[in-house]
Amino acid sequence: EAQLFILALYGPGIEGQRDSTIGVSTSLLLSTDLMVISRTDGFARAAGHRFLHQATLDDLSELVSEPSVRILLDLGLRDISLSTLQQTFSAEVLDQSVAFGPHVHTELLQAAQQAGFGRVVSRGQFMSQVGLLLPPGDQDSS
Repeated sequence: EAQLFILALYGPGIEGQRDSTIGVSTSLLLSTDLMVISRTDGFARAAGHRFLHQATLDDLSELVSEPSVRILLDLGLRDISLSTLQQTFSAEVLDQSVAFGPHVHTELLQAAQQAGFGRVVSRGQFMSQVGLLLPPGDQDSS
């Protein structure tokens, strides 16, 4: 069964990038941090995922309807709220998802946990464990 993994960070849009490969494991990244984008891209592709990134949660209806979604959320984002994610995604999706942010922002990390994220880690932990957070995807994109 193909899965969709959403990595909520911050980056350029994916307009025109959605295609017939949407059924293969997909990682969607939103991030202002170029190092996070680059590192996550490398690990996502190594895990066999199709890698996408965009700036907001706008126009995700096609992606949200996928049977399995994993969100990796950069809590440093100003334009994406935890309440919006709770309204957009099911409790099951949030439970299998990961939020990360600066270790000094304990209230924000606790808010993500209270919002239902199954795993909340510091930015440093995310950067060192991103490969472990992305399970192997479907290598067959046909």
